[in-house]
Amino acid sequence: MSNFIREPAIPYPKFTLAMWEENQNDVLRLLAEHVAAMKARRDRNNEKRKILFEALTQDGTAPQRRKAKSALDEVFPVESFFEGDVYRQAYTLLSKSDWNTSFRVRSAESLIAAMNDLKEATQRAAVAAQEVTERLKRAREALAEDVAAGRMPAEKALSLSDADAKLIAEEILVQRAIDVQSGPVDCPCDNCGEWFPEEKRCQCGNRRICWESSGDFLLGKGYVYAQAY
Repeated sequence: MSNFIREPAIPYPKFTLAMWEENQNDVLRLLAEHVAAMKARRDRNNEKRKILFEALTQDGTAPQRRKAKSALDEVFPVESFFEGDVYRQAYTLLSKSDWNTSFRVRSAESLIAAMNDLKEATQRAAVAAQEVTERLKRAREALAEDVAAGRMPAEKALSLSDADAKLIAEEILVQRAIDVQSGPVDCPCDNCGEWFPEEKRCQCGNRRICWESSGDFLLGKGYVYAQAY
């Protein structure tokens, strides 16, 4: 029976996120070697079980075969191995995420895709966080400029929450963009050629014209345009 001892478990390969970022092929090679070793171990153990079962059930009746199978299930169960688990575990280790979030990772290709998606999502989150900081900084600067110009009491500017500061600052920046408009601009009325910013209606008087805004003024990407109604 010594030849039929179940083979010991194969340790999972060791790698780090730094290794993946430096050369993902090295990590994929380690994983592929582990998959091959696990499959070979599974096949050898199952072959041992098959030999044992055949030895125990020679000329055996159906009840004896069932009894032999039940005994083997206790001491030498069928070995199962799922390749996808290797790559799901790799994603869990590399991303430091919960096992349940790696359900779509089943192969080397899907591991690469999932890690690329994670990297892009991380970059987008970093950009979004930076934009939040920049928007609040620009809002406070705009409020400070209005305080310095005497258009807003300092107490009011200081009492505003971050959300209110951004709302009011955006209104201030939109109005500043409107204020710098001078001279005639293209008229959004179909019948008129030009429109002066200080007017409320087009030259022919058929359309009321107002300024509209778009973009993100707190990130320096805002602009105003004339809209006829």
